[in-house]
Amino acid sequence: MEIVAAEAKMSGKVILLLDEVHRLDKAKQDFLLPYLENGMITLIGATTSNPYHAINPAIRSRCQIFELKSLVTNDITKALERALHDEERGLGAYKTEVSFDALTHFATASNGDVRSALNALELAVISTEPDESGTIHIDLQIAEECMQKKASPMTRMEMPIMMFCRLSKNQFAAVM
Repeated sequence: MEIVAAEAKMSGKVILLLDEVHRLDKAKQDFLLPYLENGMITLIGATTSNPYHAINPAIRSRCQIFELKSLVTNDITKALERALHDEERGLGAYKTEVSFDALTHFATASNGDVRSALNALELAVISTEPDESGTIHIDLQIAEECMQKKASPMTRMEMPIMMFCRLSKNQFAAVM
């Protein structure tokens, strides 16, 4: 934290991105407070914990809190299909057939995290040998191996992701 504060003093303004901001202990939060108050540090934090319990009220009062919901399975499936067909930024250069069960597993086992689903799909495509016609076949077993999760009829409960950011005096900014 001292390095961030020193940088803020030198440059006049620093944007501090903190993942799992709920892990900051009270002393570190108290240390940051004057820099947040004078606008030298803009804090953008992410947490899966309730910021109303984990974050110092003085810091919370200087922040705008945004609740981000997990993506639904259909949205993740669309992203996976786009990736499979996009030759420029996706996996469209590969001749690939993905079974419905495999695609569904990528989308559901990722628990709303599209990056996780896309990473597993990419792993499946680049690590699976093509057949004699050059087609890569991705089935449920391959999807399970690449997601490191077995298919399950049960889905976990939705866990919202909470984000907040420090606001300067009368400015509001959505950070997403």
